[in-house]
Amino acid sequence: MLQHPHHAMVVPKFCKQYGHVGAEINRALSDFREEVVNHSFPGPEHTPYRISSDALDGFLNELERRGLSKAASSAAAAAEKDEKVMRDEEENDGAPISLTSVTEGP
Repeated sequence: MLQHPHHAMVVPKFCKQYGHVGAEINRALSDFREEVVNHSFPGPEHTPYRISSDALDGFLNELERRGLSKAASSAAAAAEKDEKVMRDEEENDGAPISLTSVTEGP
């Protein structure tokens, strides 16, 4: 809900409403949340930038140096997943695949 229930009762009479966009915004935000939770967004087509292996190693080492081992492990796992998606796409002639097929396993 993007509007307080009492808002409609206190809108001045001299204000004109041109539309009710709250429901559409709510639907769009719900769709976005669902795609993020289900790992279908962002997909490879929405993440055009790649980190070099040297930069990734430096990043992971810096996280470890700062005592952020869990973050380093998560970042390494995400990079592995991303690499697998890229390999699978290349094998499928560039056709995007869903991340759920990668994360669910065989």
